Formats: sequence, structure tokens, C-alpha cells
Amino acid sequence: MTSIQIDDGTAKALAVIAKSRHMTVEEYLRLLVTNDMRLWENNSAAEFDRELEPLLFDGPSLPAQFSRADMYADHD
Repeated sequence: MTSIQIDDGTAKALAVIAKSRHMTVEEYLRLLVTNDMRLWENNSAAEFDRELEPLLFDGPSLPAQFSRADMYADHD
């Protein structure tokens, strides 16, 4: 068996969530990992790109000379 280290707050939150679902923390984590793996296994890179496409910004590009300093020009 492998162990992982997490902060106390995360451990308490996991315990509360698992208990509310009538599961052990180990069962709950296994469920999370299994569900996450299914999402990734069922989506190809092309499908992922198609899902992100509606979120793309279709507006003007920033000028070529735009710099990080320009973003903070109004504060010091």
C-alpha cells in the first residue's frame, strides 16, 4: 500500500464528504480517481479541443509591443 501526505484541512474535508456519502475516505478517493480516469479515457485530444472551442476568445489580438508592464500601468 502507498501512502500520500495531505494537509489536515484537506484530510478533514475528505472525511466529512466521505462520511456524508456513507463511504470510507479510501472508497471516496477511489471513486474520484475512477471517475476522473473515465473522463480522460473517453475523450480524445480532438474531442477535448472541440469542447474548449466555444470558450475561445474571438476578439482583437493584443498589439505585438504589448508587455506585462502595460497590464500594470495604472499601479506602482
